Amino acid sequence: MENAIANAFHIFEEIIQMEGPNTIAAILVEGITGSNGLLVPPDDYYPKLRALCDKYGVLLIDDEVMSDLAEPENGSLRNISAFVRIS
Repeated sequence: MENAIANAFHIFEEIIQMEGPNTIAAILVEGITGSNGLLVPPDDYYPKLRALCDKYGVLLIDDEVMSDLAEPENGSLRNISAFVRIS
């Protein structure tokens, strides 16, 4: 899995360089993919993606619709189904 992710970031970077960072408005990702069977990315996926976007000045949009936002420490669950975090 680590090789696949490293390869994905290599491909992301190649595409950004090939197209030109100034032509890419944003990268939009879904935090946890639910329609394909709850695919959860590894812990280092988002920090690496954030760093790649920062390196080229590309906006990162993380669509959290499928994962919702849980706060296990107090047992509450905030519904953010209409929320998109833009960073």
